[in-house]
Amino acid sequence: MHVLRQTLPIIDTRQIQLLTGLGTRQAQHNLKAAKFLLPYLDRHFESKNTMTISAGYWDTKSITQRFCISSRTLFRWMERENNPFPAPCMQAAGSANRWRIEDVLAWEASEMDTQAA
Repeated sequence: MHVLRQTLPIIDTRQIQLLTGLGTRQAQHNLKAAKFLLPYLDRHFESKNTMTISAGYWDTKSITQRFCISSRTLFRWMERENNPFPAPCMQAAGSANRWRIEDVLAWEASEMDTQAA
């Protein structure tokens, strides 16, 4: 949510087109919908008080919920050349993978810096 809240005011239709491959009308529609939904998402996540721990481990499900992505997208992020998502510190099949929270938060901060540049 934090990333979306900071990124949304500076993102435009062209950036959405480049990131997603959508047409102009679809990109405009998605940007408008995201701006409309942001206050509702803020209230939803604040009411659940989720993901506020800064020490410990997160599993695959926690990370996919945090970034609103699928597990497949998470593992694609790990394969990226630029700013790859950190590898889990404990690996097993399914959602048993665990990431250090501080590693994820550090990656998130560097991802925000990368996107802001």
